Parts: sequence; structure tokens; C-alpha cells
Amino acid sequence: MRNNATFRWKNTPEGIKQLLKRLSHYQVERLVMEVTGRYHLSLAEPCFSRGVPVYIVQPVTIRSFARSRQILAKSDKSDAAVIANYAVTMKPKATPAKGKNLVTIKDLLARKRQAMNLRTIELNRQQIVGCQPRCWVGAASKLWRDRTTSPASLIT
Repeated sequence: MRNNATFRWKNTPEGIKQLLKRLSHYQVERLVMEVTGRYHLSLAEPCFSRGVPVYIVQPVTIRSFARSRQILAKSDKSDAAVIANYAVTMKPKATPAKGKNLVTIKDLLARKRQAMNLRTIELNRQQIVGCQPRCWVGAASKLWRDRTTSPASLIT
């Protein structure tokens, strides 16, 4: 690609097809992208399967690199330029492709962590309020039946 060439595409299956079609006209030395939750995987996985060398970099690394170059502007176009400059200057290590089983296991572990955190939050809330969920159901139904009951009178 010529220097400073930028273009945009949507992060949809159709947009990724368009990008891959465009990249097929070039001999891609490295495709560098930031980690974006799980959104970067929708591009990384088809690139891995086509043999395109993929380099997935943490956003904080890219921002630190930009700050070291005194680049403070933050826009899609400037981010693309910084990532390209980072790729040429730092030559990061290629990210190995991960098998679907490994990705699934990591996703399940992340979800388990989220569920455990939510459980802890709920248990802490119950401890502070001093009431179990059954208590809330009973209080809500009593309020509904007898609309003259003050919510304060339900606290025991």
C-alpha cells in the first residue's frame, strides 16, 4: 500500500470480506491491530486462516508509543498512522493463532469470573440490607396488595 493510505470498513462479515479482498492485492508483511475486547478476533481469525501474519497489540502499548512520539491527537486516522508507525518501528512479535477450543475455554473462564463477581456483589448487597431475595418478593407482593403500607414499615 502506498504511504499514508487509509480506508475504513465496517466490522461486519461483509466489511471484513471487503478488507480481505483489498489486502489480497498486496503482499502483506504484517497486519497489526489493537486488542478491542473480542471485536478484533472477527478480523484476526480469517487472517490467521489465510496465512496473513497478524500482530495483536495492547492499546496501552500503542498509546505509550504515541506519547513517546508526542502524538496526543486521538482519532481513527491518527490511530491508524500510529499503529502503522509502531509496526514499522518496533516490529512486534507475531501473535500465534489460537485454536477454537482454547478460545472457547478462555471465554468460559472469563464468563465464570464475571458470574462469580456478580454473585459476590449480590451476597454483599444482601448482607448490607440484611434480607434474602425471598424477603424482597414477600415485601413487594405485600406493597402491591396493600398500597397503603409504607415501605419503611416492611423493614424488620
